[in-house]
Amino acid sequence: LRASLYYTELQTKNKETNKEIEFQPERTAQAGLDYKVIPALNLGVFAKYIGKQHYTDVLNRGATKEATLAKTTDAFALVDLRADYKFGKTLTLYGGVNNLTDKGVENIIGSNVGRYYFVGARAKF
Repeated sequence: LRASLYYTELQTKNKETNKEIEFQPERTAQAGLDYKVIPALNLGVFAKYIGKQHYTDVLNRGATKEATLAKTTDAFALVDLRADYKFGKTLTLYGGVNNLTDKGVENIIGSNVGRYYFVGARAKF
């Protein structure tokens, strides 16, 4: 069993303009557990937290400075599952589910496709 924990705290204000940098979360964190069921099979579960992000809204308001509005997205959390199985020293099959709970995030962030599944193979030569 292996546990991991990551945390990042960013100063998201531009020192020259004194404005928030767009689409940079102030805080991010991830916690995960990997479990080696047998030497060839590994299972993992991960929870990710992405903090609020600042952006400027210019949609449907014109392109002038006076028309822009500073806004902030909500923070959100996601859960991912993954597994991999090693066939000897050269081939590994892997797969998983990202965004297991199908958590929606604000469209302005543009990086959430909902729940999705993936599979793949890695070969070492």
